[in-house]
Amino acid sequence: MRHLDGRAPDPDVPEVAPAPLLADRNGGTERGRGAALLAQHRRDYRSWFATVPRLTSDNELLNRLWAYRWYVLRNSLSDPELGHLPGRVMYEGRSHKMAKTPWRPTGWEFSKVIPLSTSLHVQDLRWRTDPSDAVEVMRSTARLQGPDGQLYSHTIREQMKPYANYFGWAMAQLAELHGADVVPADVLAAAKEQVRGEQRTFVTSADELPVVSDHKRTGKEYQPSYWYFHDYPADPKDKSTFTPLKRVDRAVYQYLNARGVAAVCAALEDPDEAEFRDLAGRLATSVLTKQWDPRTEFFYDLHHRTDERAMVRNVVGFYPWWADLTDERHTAGLRRALGPERFGGAAAYPSVAQDCPAFRPSGGWMGRFIKGRNGCMWNGPSWPYTTAIALDAIGRNVDHAPDLAAAFASGFWALARQHFRDGDVAVPYLVEHYDGLTGEPISDEPDYNHSYLVDLIVQYVAGLRLEDGARALEPVDVGLGELRLAGVSVGDCRLTIELTGRGEKRSARVLCGDQVLVDGPLRGRVQIPECTQH
Repeated sequence: MRHLDGRAPDPDVPEVAPAPLLADRNGGTERGRGAALLAQHRRDYRSWFATVPRLTSDNELLNRLWAYRWYVLRNSLSDPELGHLPGRVMYEGRSHKMAKTPWRPTGWEFSKVIPLSTSLHVQDLRWRTDPSDAVEVMRSTARLQGPDGQLYSHTIREQMKPYANYFGWAMAQLAELHGADVVPADVLAAAKEQVRGEQRTFVTSADELPVVSDHKRTGKEYQPSYWYFHDYPADPKDKSTFTPLKRVDRAVYQYLNARGVAAVCAALEDPDEAEFRDLAGRLATSVLTKQWDPRTEFFYDLHHRTDERAMVRNVVGFYPWWADLTDERHTAGLRRALGPERFGGAAAYPSVAQDCPAFRPSGGWMGRFIKGRNGCMWNGPSWPYTTAIALDAIGRNVDHAPDLAAAFASGFWALARQHFRDGDVAVPYLVEHYDGLTGEPISDEPDYNHSYLVDLIVQYVAGLRLEDGARALEPVDVGLGELRLAGVSVGDCRLTIELTGRGEKRSARVLCGDQVLVDGPLRGRVQIPECTQH
């Protein structure tokens, strides 16, 4: 098995000179061949990072965070070339959760392809100048599609369970940066079939909202809304107390996937565009009319038969704001959700709001640790995965609600600190989930790759926004005095973004090569004109 791993060498340290060559019995030079292989590996490793945009700022935490997230992506790439995984893939990580013996994993471990994570990986990977890894990761995931249209998790030898994901939307985001022509035909075909398969398998009524009958299949097991209609029983494993739901997260994924497929079809003049655009419209209507509660101003899961709302504020209630399904009429609800008694505590965006009777910030169910001390329980702990989505939701609404900038900045720096053990920038150590109140790490799988962050930095900290083919600059003020992001590819243009100053004295320059596209004070959103040189 050939893996692409190893930590990045120090760019200031020269290449190691070849070791002395020692002849073996056949007249070869075994040590010399080993030295040559190591030198080639180092050159290949460096060349990958040469296609990563370069970020510098006056904040050391941000600088190290940027470098660490790219390391996590690179460390998680693999070319197994065996079994179910014949091509390039990206794992959720390389740590074994229950046993640490190499090649002898016991219980759950992360060196597998999990398509829910693929969506998150592509959202960050797309910002490399070279889109080939993002393309190949999507192609490898497309090969894992079952006859029901779902994308199944796989190891080399084993097919596992499918999880809800936004594969089609990630595909569209990749195309937004690098052009629809980079999307292989097999990836687009898989994205279409996934949306159609969701309809066949999970939709039971005209509203198009998918029904989830297994609380693990959206990757958020034990979210309390499944037990809301039985008043949170002491034993959640009692099947008589469990209620299938029309879940907000699965509905929003289906909406985004339909919208993403429609966008790529439109760019490629594919006649299937209308089918997916119309489906996205029907889903948008159902989410806004059925899952939105005007009284409490939040989005809720629904009883699978009666459509009664399960009045539990799960973190997935942020998803419609993330998916741009909302408008100014919903902004007050977003502010309300960010209150300290709900999702706005010290460790922002726990998996369920603090006012839920089943809220347990360190896991467990009603006082019982039914999955052990480190088990995945989405009834209070905080995950970088959904923290990223909640931050994305907030960032998308800052333009018409500037007061949300402070909430974004607070949540962003809380997530940044979680990437380092005890907040020490010298010790990068991102794990799966954290105590929902204190931010203490609950689990122990270093360099865990089940979230996105590069995309948040580019879009909101540096401020590069891409919408319907147009480019704009609108950074959220997170307290930086200086930031420079160079080598950002948007189509044929390579952009450099420079931000200086704080508060009302902020200014910006955007360049493409030597051409200055933007130069002046920041006053709201600034359109970035097309460059005439590349």
